[in-house]
Amino acid sequence: MPDAEADALFADARALAERTGDLRSRALLTGFYGVVKMGQGDVASFAAHSVESVGLAEQTGDPVLIGALHDNVIIAHTMLGRLGEAQEAYTRAVALLGDDPTVGIDFYGISPLLSVTNMWLYTLVWMGRFGEAERELRRAREVAKQHQQLDILCWLETCTVLLARLGGNVVRPLDHAGSATELAEKVGNAFSRVVASWGLGMAHGLAEEWPASVAALESAVTLARDCRADLIFEPTLLAYLAESYAGAGDARLARARADEALALAQQRETRPQEIDAQLAVARVRRCAEGLIARPAIEAALERG
Repeated sequence: MPDAEADALFADARALAERTGDLRSRALLTGFYGVVKMGQGDVASFAAHSVESVGLAEQTGDPVLIGALHDNVIIAHTMLGRLGEAQEAYTRAVALLGDDPTVGIDFYGISPLLSVTNMWLYTLVWMGRFGEAERELRRAREVAKQHQQLDILCWLETCTVLLARLGGNVVRPLDHAGSATELAEKVGNAFSRVVASWGLGMAHGLAEEWPASVAALESAVTLARDCRADLIFEPTLLAYLAESYAGAGDARLARARADEALALAQQRETRPQEIDAQLAVARVRRCAEGLIARPAIEAALERG
């Protein structure tokens, strides 16, 4: 759906909800519109609508609704580098939701507890808390399987591959990427397919299977752009793609993708992704230029 059409639909639906005084519908609508903004890569708007949705939910007094809408707040704070606020949001959400993963599925479509946990696990990995992330990922995957939360399980499998990439303590990441791909095909939505292709690209990169890694990550970028899905992760996708091009020996495309990743991350002020991009720039320049690039690399890493 074109961005302008999505904006117009939201405006009409919000006006209707305001006329009827239905706070619950307004809260859910605002949260779901935040997901649209997430798909478009508009991180600031995604964060603003996610926080607004929680504020509206608080006016209903429904703890499950309030807790459920924290999932997007967690990942929005994470993308903007507000890791302490992401942790506060997670802590509050699980206190509100309790320990039953089936609560709230009837109105949210997915398990609120597992959705909140999924977003928090990506945060844990980006924070470098690898041991904690590994333990919690193992538990969350089992719970998601038990309750047939296939969409969330797809994201958890890719998060496991991300842990392998950043933490190095995951066995057989390609198996997890393969599971994510199979799950995405079952679920059928663009968001899961982008995430699964991201996981597959990372896993092939870890195995130094560079052409396969490039193909998977290019597929993720193309699908995200064509379908306006998961563009919040675009700078990271581009950064990892740049490193795969470097591994494949294509210095020109590696540099182009790395520069694109850095420009996007800086434009959106997404600090964790700027780190990904600065590292990609450094690795690409090291591969292409060797020691000559050392001063520029050190300067870039200092900024990152």
